[in-house]
Amino acid sequence: MRSAGKICAKGGRAADRGEEARGMTDDKLREKLVDYVEDAHAMEQSVSRSLDSLISTTDDPDIVEMLRHHKHETEEHERRLRERRASVAYRVQCNHRAIKHRVKA
Repeated sequence: MRSAGKICAKGGRAADRGEEARGMTDDKLREKLVDYVEDAHAMEQSVSRSLDSLISTTDDPDIVEMLRHHKHETEEHERRLRERRASVAYRVQCNHRAIKHRVKA
């Protein structure tokens, strides 16, 4: 029995095609998010290296303490971004697999 949904010219239901298009859009957005998180992570790593250099060359103990505090915050940001990157990248990878599975079916 045929579905009551609107049939597209290529033989698929219009609703199915809309869902597929939304899925591809969501996937592209997730990939863009991965790019942004990777860029932010790289910036935090760069700041961390710069702080190491500043800490090693600064003589004022008060400034060294402030730099160490900033370094600690930067390390926390870097850790969070690394976790977020892994989480989002995993979801993008799963979506790619789901799309490939749907295409084969």
